[in-house]
Amino acid sequence: SMAAALSENGLAVLQNAGVAIERGGQRLFVAGVDDTWTGRDDLDEALAARPAGTPTVLLAHDPALFPQAAAGGVELTLSGHTHGGQLGVPFAARRWNLARVMTRFASGFYRDGASTLYVNHGLGTTGVPIRWLVAPEIAVLTLRRA
Repeated sequence: SMAAALSENGLAVLQNAGVAIERGGQRLFVAGVDDTWTGRDDLDEALAARPAGTPTVLLAHDPALFPQAAAGGVELTLSGHTHGGQLGVPFAARRWNLARVMTRFASGFYRDGASTLYVNHGLGTTGVPIRWLVAPEIAVLTLRRA
């Protein structure tokens, strides 16, 4: 599997797990949760080792976990899964796209109290291998203390 190949090459695969990262006296907790479509997702397990008061970034393939993550005090959730809808309506692709049938979290930034979700379009496709009015995306995010 891809996870096994990554682990064998020294990368930490965060499947329902998290790790505290320290740099310059500051700490950040990074957690990853399995895909909800596999039925193996466990957000509570992913956050179990989170030190109290530590800002948290959650890597959640499916943005459907955002309300649960926000309720659990996760400050930033990064997701994909939707491919931005792959097919969008001219001049309104962010609001009207195929992903909106599945989720209200189709593309871009969303807020829930002190929590933020970012849903990336990604590079690939699912099903029919086309994109229309929904460009592939690689995002570079800079994290700063609020």
